Amino acid sequence: MHSEEVVTDWLYRLAEHPAFPSPLAEISALAALDDEGAATFLMLQKRQDAPGKSAERGVRFLLCTRAAPNSEWRIHAEAIVAGPAARSSTPASVMGVYGEQPERWFVPLENVIPVEAYPVPLSSDELAIFLGGRATARKLTSVGLEPPGRSGGRSGSAGSATTIPNVLRARYPADSAGPFSVLGVDPTAADWSSAMTVGAKKPMPSVRLSWTGSEIRFGGVAWHTKNDELWRRLQSESCESICIDGPCATNGLRIKSDWSGWDPDACGGTRDAEVALANRGVALFWTTHATVTRFAGAREWIARSLRLFDEAHRAGVSAIETHPHGAFSLLWRTVSKRALPKKTTKEGRAARLSILRAFVSSLEDSDLRDHDAVDAAMAALIAVLDRLGGTTAFGTVAGGGQIWMPADAVALTSDD
Repeated sequence: MHSEEVVTDWLYRLAEHPAFPSPLAEISALAALDDEGAATFLMLQKRQDAPGKSAERGVRFLLCTRAAPNSEWRIHAEAIVAGPAARSSTPASVMGVYGEQPERWFVPLENVIPVEAYPVPLSSDELAIFLGGRATARKLTSVGLEPPGRSGGRSGSAGSATTIPNVLRARYPADSAGPFSVLGVDPTAADWSSAMTVGAKKPMPSVRLSWTGSEIRFGGVAWHTKNDELWRRLQSESCESICIDGPCATNGLRIKSDWSGWDPDACGGTRDAEVALANRGVALFWTTHATVTRFAGAREWIARSLRLFDEAHRAGVSAIETHPHGAFSLLWRTVSKRALPKKTTKEGRAARLSILRAFVSSLEDSDLRDHDAVDAAMAALIAVLDRLGGTTAFGTVAGGGQIWMPADAVALTSDD
């Protein structure tokens, strides 16, 4: 049905700068912060008449950039204005994105949703004028059909407007592979003083799944403070492989040889797997110099993940990387046209548990107490699917390591 409402949006362009040589990383960071429930803001210019500062609650910002130099300008994410813009120094929640910026206009956002990139809705002449001016935002007004990519509604929470299907069913390869068990783990930040082997502040969950030869069975959650506890579980429960929600490698970044901190002399580049996922509309903190220098929590869980992969390699354990939010998002798109609700919301938890139960019918809501355990369960599911031939790799080993996601043949159907 055609809508004839007047649609007002703002087009916002992100350009390369020293902290984020790839603006896609900046977009992904904003989306990841929003998904985790952090207050999220879009920074406007200093000038009193900064374009975009008049945007009203419920209006949409279209975040555009180029995926590579000299490539086409495309929209990579959409966001809804959550309130009036205010002039201030950088809000603490986005300090990692913007650094200290005094007296700038900041617009509060909600539903920062990456989308599969689509063209900027400007003619070539209009785009040239926009790019040639000082403004980083431009008001758009159109009448008629909403443009492609609109996924979360014009106002309110995308999660609150999302209907969770009552029954989901999974389609995936179920070949004649014999019984096996795997672990999925969601690393939490560890302490540099322990060389990234102990995380005293928050235990990390591991989830065991087993393939019986005909179905996937849930095998429980364990919580680990020490890395050694994880490896003892893998051995004692005869798990043949592990899937980790965290980077397996970097593209030039380095940790000191004694695991006491990041090496400041190794800045490195972007991982092509993370770029590829961003181009598919998946939000994640990129493993870049900006992330490990600006986001304290991220730098420590990334380091622990690298330590776990190092330990797995030394022990001869088969280990792969995944990104649960991306896996949930890609699977959700096979059954819903709306955005996957945030994991920190009631709707987001319900959606993720519904997806997992489509593959693991024995799973109960009470089995996974928080979103860390839910992410560990998805990591374990990816490990099972990988053994059954139901995964695909994003990126390359040479470009910073591969991230494994559900293959296109893996999908959901709904009885609703």
